[in-house]
Amino acid sequence: MILREATFNDWKTILDWRNDPSTRENSFTTEEISESTHKQWFTDGLSNEKRKIYILETNFIPVGSIRSDVLDTDKYILSWSIAPNQRGKGYGTKILEIYLQGKKGEFVAEIKSENIASIKMVTNNGFEQADELKYIKKQ
Repeated sequence: MILREATFNDWKTILDWRNDPSTRENSFTTEEISESTHKQWFTDGLSNEKRKIYILETNFIPVGSIRSDVLDTDKYILSWSIAPNQRGKGYGTKILEIYLQGKKGEFVAEIKSENIASIKMVTNNGFEQADELKYIKKQ
């Protein structure tokens, strides 16, 4: 299992995961994203020094993605998605665990209260609930 930086070739995979009905239901932005809008967002994200997008692969098969955005010095907000056909296999906990290895700072995740899988994922990785939607880990 590896966590690698995303490339432009990953745009379609990320779009498909993002537009999955369950992903949209658990997202704060629930509308379906168009291909052109996503390509522009993805291109901008890959060139943004304050954003990193990673892909988790197992046996060369993409199973999830995680994104970090710099909020402030040593403070990051995280977002992720697991491939619809790979959910329930522990990849969410694993992607966050691998991402956090060796990193220092404060990591923030905003999660809807009904998104139990993501809440389990962050609590399994040592995040603490800061308010109704926000989970934080300092390391």
